Amino acid sequence: MTLASWFTVGRLILVPVIVSLLWLYGQSLAEGKPEEHFRWSSFALFLFAAVTDALDGLLARRLRQESPLGKILDPVADKLLIQATLLALALVGRPNARLVPDWFAYLMVARDLCLLWGGFLLWKVLPTFEIRPHWTGKIATFLTLLVIGAAFLGIRGLDLLCGLASLFAVSSLGVYSRYGIRSWIRASYLDPCQLPSQDRRKKTPQKSPP
Repeated sequence: MTLASWFTVGRLILVPVIVSLLWLYGQSLAEGKPEEHFRWSSFALFLFAAVTDALDGLLARRLRQESPLGKILDPVADKLLIQATLLALALVGRPNARLVPDWFAYLMVARDLCLLWGGFLLWKVLPTFEIRPHWTGKIATFLTLLVIGAAFLGIRGLDLLCGLASLFAVSSLGVYSRYGIRSWIRASYLDPCQLPSQDRRKKTPQKSPP
């Protein structure tokens, strides 16, 4: 494995650690004796994992270590880090005072599962299929990271920010679904080598959008 891939694997290993620390923090809240060091430790690990996300991509490009394994592991690690942390935050605190609204966490997880499943189905039909991240997806990811950061810092009243992130998340799901369906239909009538160049830029496995 390349150095960049090891960074990605390290990020995957950190996911259960972050979730466990948040669970311990939730238990301390339930007992009425908040152990804030659990929250701050999980936040520090989340930030460290986010930094490794930037580093592995930079290393892969600078050292020319881009690999098929890395192109699969990197988006999977990103999704797991964000969604697992989001779910854990949504389950911390009293039912009427969660760090993150539970409806938002469920919506974002469902959206990513739809994208991953749809991407897998398309890859089975079109192994050369690759989709470019859309700006709506990038904004949705950025706003979701803001929600997570605010929740770790103990900021309340995130409904408006969550609503805005949800709007972009649903919009991006529509954009990716439309593009995927059109590619699927074209694949039903054309030989893959006859597809437009934007559908066969690289012969790599499907990479899920942000």
